[in-house]
Amino acid sequence: ESRRIVAAGGFVESGRVNGSLALSRALGDFEFKTNATLGPEDQIVTACPVIVEHKLTDDDEFLVLACDGIWDCMTSQEVVTFVRKGIADRIPLDTICEMTMDHCLAADSEMSYIGCDNMTIVIVAFLNGKTVEEWYEHIGDRVAVRLGPSDSFTARPNGDEDLEAMAEEEGSFEQGKPYRQEGISFAQEESVFAQQGILIAQEQKLFVQQGIPLAQEQKPFGQQGRSYGRDGS
Repeated sequence: ESRRIVAAGGFVESGRVNGSLALSRALGDFEFKTNATLGPEDQIVTACPVIVEHKLTDDDEFLVLACDGIWDCMTSQEVVTFVRKGIADRIPLDTICEMTMDHCLAADSEMSYIGCDNMTIVIVAFLNGKTVEEWYEHIGDRVAVRLGPSDSFTARPNGDEDLEAMAEEEGSFEQGKPYRQEGISFAQEESVFAQQGILIAQEQKLFVQQGIPLAQEQKPFGQQGRSYGRDGS
């Protein structure tokens, strides 16, 4: 990526393209695609994707898709741990999306770009033939005995993936918000079941379609009453 950026006349500074953009492949961002002598795949920023194939197994529980507004604040392992803890607590996927974004929000929007960017997160649940209720129970059981991805912090005797303890070990959640925040209710207001299919949770509205469960939340950031969206998500 760096070689392509430099060859196209750009530079990388503080891990950002030309010191500003936190990604090197994207739709839009046309100011980074102005070299008329180069093809689309050779521009400073290209929309040509990198494709990685992964064969799903019964051990794959869900997929998290998110923009840099999330990944600037949390590592992949931190997000996975956060989501698994929410699922184990029977929290709806759309609410987990909201909680993740709330966790990433900066306390002061004037501090820096970290936690101040627009945020999009989608959680796709791999039912693997289970009902939604069975899927929640299955992951809850796995979390209880610490089965599943856990590379960034050590195992604990009680088997609980506790985020506060993880924060003490890694120091990565210091600027974030606690997992359970005062004034937030985590009770599931309605039961959602799907014998097979997709559960789509968007802005706390649940719909059942064929496929796999999917939760999506988007939050604009900026001045009050003004919406910002650049990712094309």
